[in-house]
Amino acid sequence: ANFSAWLVSFNWSGFGLPAQFWAILMVLVAAAIGVWMLLRRNDFYFTLVIFWGLIGILARQIWYTVPLEIAFLAGLIVATVSLVGASIWQYSYIFRLKKE
Repeated sequence: ANFSAWLVSFNWSGFGLPAQFWAILMVLVAAAIGVWMLLRRNDFYFTLVIFWGLIGILARQIWYTVPLEIAFLAGLIVATVSLVGASIWQYSYIFRLKKE
């Protein structure tokens, strides 16, 4: 969000690509960073913060079902499911290590 606001302050046009494309890209990048932090750094709480933010975006955007927004929602759902899946996998892995 801060990076987006910074770009808007410079009247950035997005190289002629629609805003929905950039929104999907930023959501997927956030999800990728969350999964990376979880798998490489074992930082479960960092991933929860990203998950919380993505759920907030999803809750806000779910009511707007214009065709262009459907792609955004699909990308958001994929990112959220990826984070949840990676979180569950990592948590179960850590739990198994503690049991041994």
